[in-house]
Amino acid sequence: MTSQEPSPSIGCAGCLNPNELDFRFTMAFQPIVNVAEGKIFAQEALVRGMSNEAAAEILGQVTPKTVIVLIKLVESVPLS
Repeated sequence: MTSQEPSPSIGCAGCLNPNELDFRFTMAFQPIVNVAEGKIFAQEALVRGMSNEAAAEILGQVTPKTVIVLIKLVESVPLS
C-alpha cells in the first residue's frame, strides 16, 4: 500500500461526503507570494468554524476516522 491509499480499516466510501464529519467549517485560500519575483508560488488553507471558531478548535476535532474525509474535501476545492 502506498502512502496515498486510504487505510483498509477506514475505507473511503464517504470521503467526499461532508456529512461524515461531526463538525462544520469554512475555508479560504491565501496566496503565498515570492515578493522578489512578484509571483504566487503556493497557497495555504485558512480554516474557521461556522461560528468563527479558531482553526485549532476545528482541527482539534479531526480524528483518525475523519482525517481522510477532511483531506479529500480540502483537495476537492477548485483553486481557480
